[in-house]
Amino acid sequence: MRKFALGASISNLFSQFRLAPSFSMVRFNLHSVATGILVELISNEIEIDDSSGAFIGGLLHDVGKLLIAVSMPKQYEDVLAVAAVSGAPLLVCEREILGTDHAELSALAISRWELADSIRWAAFYHHEPEKAVTEHTKSGTLRFSLAVHEADALINSLGMSVRSAPRTPRLAAPLEFPGFAFSKERVLKRMELELKGLALD
Repeated sequence: MRKFALGASISNLFSQFRLAPSFSMVRFNLHSVATGILVELISNEIEIDDSSGAFIGGLLHDVGKLLIAVSMPKQYEDVLAVAAVSGAPLLVCEREILGTDHAELSALAISRWELADSIRWAAFYHHEPEKAVTEHTKSGTLRFSLAVHEADALINSLGMSVRSAPRTPRLAAPLEFPGFAFSKERVLKRMELELKGLALD
């Protein structure tokens, strides 16, 4: 319950503000908590830099979307409209309309809250982990941003997205980490049990 309470408390910080019409705080909380749980479970299987911050890194990776929905509701709707019409990735549409993107805003918020640099870089690069040149990772450990990237993709593919679920079901994301041995089945089973325990599914 502590995990769910922490997830809810993040959105409660902004509860007095008017949100963009298409933004759902329920979906945001579900996606954030589920991603945090999955990143933590991955860190139990594969060593990542700052495994103690795994849940928080997953929880806060998309807080930039909340910031956009709160502070720029019209632009938030514009981004979704352009993405829907063009089929371009959300990050590309955000950069075109806002001059920034939710990943960068997430990292700025994490920095402002004085959380660990590893959590900040994981958020900053969670859509582009291959660009994470500033992310310091020990040899033989999994890059934090890659763990968040894969967890985010899987949670989205399971229908727990910040945005409305697509009309056609997606194939489940693979959750693969080449060069690292782990039990995907065990991770997914534990995630299912954790979500049931939180009554989130």
